[in-house]
Amino acid sequence: MSDSFTKESLVAVAEVFTSITARLIKHFPDWDFAKVTDQIDKLQSTLASMSAALGAQHFVIEITQDDDSGKLPISAKEILAANSDGISKIRVGKHLNIILTENFTSDSPTPVELSEKSQNTVLLHREASNAVTIYAKGYTAGHFDLVSPHRRPPVSSRFARRAEDYEYSILDHYREHVRYWQSTDHWDKRPQRLLFALKGTAKTEEMFHRDLQNWLEKNLQAQVWRGPKDTTRDELDILIVSPKGRTYLIEVKWMGENSNSTKCTLRDISKGLGQLKTYLTKQTHIKRGTLVGYDGRAKSDFEAMASISDEQTVGCKRLECCNGVTVPERGSCLILFLENKTASE
Repeated sequence: MSDSFTKESLVAVAEVFTSITARLIKHFPDWDFAKVTDQIDKLQSTLASMSAALGAQHFVIEITQDDDSGKLPISAKEILAANSDGISKIRVGKHLNIILTENFTSDSPTPVELSEKSQNTVLLHREASNAVTIYAKGYTAGHFDLVSPHRRPPVSSRFARRAEDYEYSILDHYREHVRYWQSTDHWDKRPQRLLFALKGTAKTEEMFHRDLQNWLEKNLQAQVWRGPKDTTRDELDILIVSPKGRTYLIEVKWMGENSNSTKCTLRDISKGLGQLKTYLTKQTHIKRGTLVGYDGRAKSDFEAMASISDEQTVGCKRLECCNGVTVPERGSCLILFLENKTASE
């Protein structure tokens, strides 16, 4: 028997649902305590069994004590279908059958929105990483991990962002991990501005690629894949899929020189823009794509590039074209400068 089903954990789970039910009964005194406790318990176990099939899908379930006889039982298929074009509210009755499905929000709802929408009802919201919050009459009635409710739910990162805000997450990663080599540790010879040349089949690009992918996995409310191949046999650097199925891609490049004397220039960025255009042309379902170029060249070369906007992030430039190649529709290009001196230096 796994740790999740020890006697102690089962007692802890019972305490979680008893506590939640007590708060619900406070707001809905006509509800039967034992029946509601059993309903919440069964709903959790049912949803937990679907966790893998649901992936990163956010969803909202309205919990009622209404008669739902003869209705379809809640299932992963029904949840995914209901949320294919936005977040829907799925109303279930006392036997956890679906009474009604209606549009809720066009995007992942915020805690404020959920509180407001729960003024006369009970809402269960499943977020990314299986964190679940139950709202009742405008209050938070409970917060637990869907798969292991006896454990504390995952703590949201202060850098957590929605999938469509992935560019902001790229900039967060640059400030926190890359600009001063805090995590990527990309310099082989820092004074000479020589980047590491990784061994084997790995390339210098791999350092930035791997660290960025790990950051996005932790901080985006989305599924993030690194290096997937699509049906056209094109290899994409990083693919992001939002809870409602919208897709975004990131192409990673670098400029400068590494310790193997390999050099990458603006020509490589323009080539990358051509690749990005090909991806977006072939894959019309992709909402947006971004080329990210980590710039290890001299600062004067970075500053010589024209930026189409005044970025709030120091060390970032947004390009409209490069070496005569224009950024494609639904595309963008961010160039991020790699410092080789600390602020004190």
